[in-house]
This record gives sequence, structure tokens and C-alpha cells, in this order.
Amino acid sequence: MQDNKSDRWSEGLRFIQFMKNRAHHSGIKSTPYEALFGCKPKVGLTTSFLPEDVLKDINTEEQLEKVIESVQIMDKEQTINIMQEKEPVSKNVEDIIMDSDKDMLTEDIAVSDICCVCLKETSDALACNKCREKIHTFCGHASKNDEMDILCTLCYKTENAIQGKINSKINLETQAKKMKMNSEKKMSAASLGTTVRVPIPDVDKGRGDSRNILAVVMTPLLFARTMYPIIDEKQ
Repeated sequence: MQDNKSDRWSEGLRFIQFMKNRAHHSGIKSTPYEALFGCKPKVGLTTSFLPEDVLKDINTEEQLEKVIESVQIMDKEQTINIMQEKEPVSKNVEDIIMDSDKDMLTEDIAVSDICCVCLKETSDALACNKCREKIHTFCGHASKNDEMDILCTLCYKTENAIQGKINSKINLETQAKKMKMNSEKKMSAASLGTTVRVPIPDVDKGRGDSRNILAVVMTPLLFARTMYPIIDEKQ
């Protein structure tokens, strides 16, 4: 609000929510952002797709906009050039196949593909293990289930998100069991005839009245565990 010189407190809610999503949750053993999206939250330009040598020269928002526009224009031009190169190749595929009287001989055509991560031309034979899209070797990610499987960025994040949800569920169930065990230790079950200490609310007692009264459990109702401390017979 100070940076934007605004007194509208509602504009800061999204930043507060993002701060909460970035905080480590003791129950799920990770941040809510990582559990949902399968990757760490992106903050600032250091986590963007721009290289470090370009980020050093950026000081204003106008310079950042120019860099992003130039990158988008370069990607479009590269995509158009690659598609134009592929058109004559696809047209001549039928001419390359030669029929003979005995056998049909085919020749392999080396056609360059586009990496689905960086959108640049690639001649690697590597493909994502799930979506089967072509990717560079340095653009791929090793699967956590099997390091031999190479995944693209989207499939890698999807796999991490699914695994994060499973781990979050397991961790929350473990946390609930610990809370129940602690509750059972502090508030054990009271059998019939047990003496318990019942605190008196401040609004219902006078200055000289006792803080607690002793009561006897006559019948168990409503609660499976007692909410009042049990009195030891030795006291």
C-alpha cells in the first residue's frame, strides 16, 4: 500500500494470502503452494525464465517490458521459420518412398522438432516419458519414482503435485493421531463414581467463593472423554 500510495486495504489481501501460502506448514510438512502446484513459489525475477546476465542490466519496469517483448518476438520468428522448413519436407515424403517389385524400401528422414519446454529447435531423440513430446536433454527432469524416466516441466510439476497431495494427506492423518493421543493422555476416561474437579466461571462466583467444586460422575453423557481433571484418591 505504501509503494502504490493507496489506502485501500483490500489490495493487500492477495499479498497476505501469498505470504501464508509460502509459509511452511507443520502438518503437511511443506508449504501449501508446493503441496498444490508441485513447485516452489516464484518470487521476483530470479525465478523467471530470463537468464542472469539479462537480469543484471534491468533496473526499471520499462526495461523489463522491452526484454519480455523481444523474447516473445524471437520465439514467434523461430517457430515460423521452423514450420516453413517443415512444409517442403512433408510434401516430399511421398516422393522419397520408392516402390520395387520385391520389397518396399524406405529412407529415414531427419526432421528437426521443437522442444516443448523452451520452444527451440532440437535434434535430440529424447521425449517426455508421459506426454511423449520432444525435449532437450537439459530441459528434462528426472522422475522421482524412476530416475531413468525423463519428464518435461509440465509433467514433472504435475507428478510432484500429485505426490504432494498424497504426502499432505498422510502427514495430516499422522498429525491427527498425535493430537488424539495427547488428548487421551491429558483427559483420560472417567468411570462411574469418579470424583472430578469442576472449575467455576468467574461470572458465577463471588470474591470469597472457591475456584473449583468437586463432583462425582453419575452417568456418562455426550462426551466419550471427560473435560474435567480427575481427582486422585491420595490428594
